[in-house]
Amino acid sequence: WQRDVEQSRQAAKPHAQEEPRRPSESVPSDIGRSPHLDGMSFGTISVRDGDSMSGIARRKYGQASYTILDLLKLANPDLRDIDVISVGQTIRLPDLGEGFPVLTDGAGHYALLVYSSPHAARASSLQSALRARGFDARVSGGSIGAQKPTFRVVVAGFSDRTEVANVGKQLQKLLREDSRITRLGE
Repeated sequence: WQRDVEQSRQAAKPHAQEEPRRPSESVPSDIGRSPHLDGMSFGTISVRDGDSMSGIARRKYGQASYTILDLLKLANPDLRDIDVISVGQTIRLPDLGEGFPVLTDGAGHYALLVYSSPHAARASSLQSALRARGFDARVSGGSIGAQKPTFRVVVAGFSDRTEVANVGKQLQKLLREDSRITRLGE
């Protein structure tokens, strides 16, 4: 994710500042503790001897950041622990294209997954920076396994998939143009 942001930032040209769209007022701003990936396609692999989720992530995505591992956990909700996989087990791998992953609670509420971290303070710093720029950023808790808490920074409160996609584009633009924000998660 950070590499994508860096590449996008280098290619960015100055644009007039646009006001971020506010999420729908009637939608709860948090999608709850059981989010699901929405609108993604998936590939699958069969776990081989010696595989780990970190190794699989590095082969597929070129990195094994906490955000990538969190996405793998979200794509495979039956996994209790991201570090406990078995030979022959089928693992779903989300196809990460353009934009931020979209989460849903299955009841028509959507959010953008911006960042995942084991550190609450980092997530909170990023949340504050995004809120200061008009985004409805929230930190929600999760886990990628035993004793592995996850603090997800999401931009939440959407009832329409088109609306969440448009805000995702505004957020990408912000991250391209303001490198200080992406460094908050480091």
